[in-house]
Amino acid sequence: MSENKSTESETPAAVAGAAPCSAKHLELIAELSIENRRYKAALERISKWFDEFPPTGRTWDDGTAMSYSAAFGSNGERDYMRQVAADALSPNNAALCDGGPQSVESK
Repeated sequence: MSENKSTESETPAAVAGAAPCSAKHLELIAELSIENRRYKAALERISKWFDEFPPTGRTWDDGTAMSYSAAFGSNGERDYMRQVAADALSPNNAALCDGGPQSVESK
């Protein structure tokens, strides 16, 4: 009779835990974690939408601050949020994710 040689140590979970992660793998995990937080922060800003726009620096005739929507319209708001997403996707702009796009007006 042949004996079933399958053991618990051959399961994928056991194999994955059998050897410690290499420095290369730990670095990759850290990079992916940072990337994930960047994406999450951008998605949270986009999902809120309201109160996520910077001050425009513009005022009405009576001196009250002009909203982003009033200053740039709904297309301006959309473009701003598209830039939030683009900044999150670009590793070169990772630091901008928390502060939003830097130069929406120049577009």
